[in-house]
Parts: sequence; structure tokens; C-alpha cells
Amino acid sequence: MAGARGVDATRGLRLNVADHALEAAVAGAGVALSYKLIATDDVRSGRLVIPFGPELPLHERAYHFVCLPGHETRPNVRAFHDWIFAEMQQTREQWAAATIA
Repeated sequence: MAGARGVDATRGLRLNVADHALEAAVAGAGVALSYKLIATDDVRSGRLVIPFGPELPLHERAYHFVCLPGHETRPNVRAFHDWIFAEMQQTREQWAAATIA
């Protein structure tokens, strides 16, 4: 999708857990492909950088907040929902501000 040529993706360390891949990159084991929201803390702290583009849109991927029917009205479930969505919005705003600057 990025148009990269001459890359042998069958060689080298391969991790299928995002946290492990990011930690390996922080430790100097190579590069990681990651969702921007998952890598936010490492990029913001300066442990990792986004060295070049492109940013690849993955519209078919999504996270969904799910719970048992009727549990969405429970105060602790509502509080968690509100917190996680506020965190996501804050992160999006920080990335947008960093992109503009």
C-alpha cells in the first residue's frame, strides 16, 4: 500500500503484539509498524520518532466498545466508556496540533 519496493518482509524479528513490537523498537531491535494511537506515548516522550510517511489509512479496522445488553447503563461501565473516549479524543487533538505545528 505504501509502494515500498525491495523489502524482504520474511527476514528479521517479527512480533504480532503491538506493545512488544514498540518495546523492541525502543530497545533498538528495528522499526515497528503501529497504529498511531498505540504509539502515542512512545512518540510523545521521544523514545520513538515517525521518520517518514506515508500514513496509511486503514478504514476497515476499528475498535468497538461492547458490553452485555443492559450493562451500558451501569455507572462503572458508563464511567469507563466516558473516560476511554475522552482519552481517545485528547490524543487525536494532540496529534492534530502536532501535525499542524
